[in-house]
Amino acid sequence: MNITMGYMPYLNSEPFYFGINKEKFELLTYVPSAMAQAARCGKLDTGPLPLVACLQMEEQFIPLGDLCIATAGQVHSILLFSKRPIEDLNTANIGITDETTTSVQLLRVLLKHKYHVRPHCYTTLGDGNDAFLLIGDNALREREGTPTYPYRYDLGEEWYHWTGIPFVYALWIMRRDLQPEVQELLRRELASCLENGLANLDVIAQKRRDLGLTEDEVIQYLTQFRYVAGPEEHKAIEHFRTLLKDVSNEQ
Repeated sequence: MNITMGYMPYLNSEPFYFGINKEKFELLTYVPSAMAQAARCGKLDTGPLPLVACLQMEEQFIPLGDLCIATAGQVHSILLFSKRPIEDLNTANIGITDETTTSVQLLRVLLKHKYHVRPHCYTTLGDGNDAFLLIGDNALREREGTPTYPYRYDLGEEWYHWTGIPFVYALWIMRRDLQPEVQELLRRELASCLENGLANLDVIAQKRRDLGLTEDEVIQYLTQFRYVAGPEEHKAIEHFRTLLKDVSNEQ
């Protein structure tokens, strides 16, 4: 059996892979944007797909249980850095990391509906931008910001303060056409890995000192996440789906 599984190389995803059986699964490493593309091209059987991609590919993929990556409040690793306050970003050039598919859409939703701001353009990262968006481990590394971009916004916090509900960044999915026994195997294995991962955050923390975080800070970071979607998370997904349609019509 050769089941291809997307491996998200971010600290927030590590609990899912704790003790994963590499004889059963072929792990393929992708950042979110590349993960979405690999899924579209048929290279993956399962993985933590960014939410926007999940909504676009519901005919091909189904949820793997209720496994997700979500927060209710600060996420600490989806950060907008700006030269001026966010409400003053009309006509701004905003640089976007090429790793994102969902976070950039979350930013678009917040700017339009919360702040009523219309940037001039979204472009690649560069020194000439008025603001820029980082996600994942790169955002954690740059979490303190820079003197030239003194304003810093946590998009998870911005969403939660605005809506009062969590934000779901990714959902674990699997191919709809997988055999039922393979689907059941995936449910069992991922649930077991997540349980073990959450019980061993100290072990993960010892291995992930590359981000400039202390072991306690790594544990605090990981414990903020919701890895199993409940009613609030499902409500949040549908609310974002509605807002996303409005924003997408402008692109």
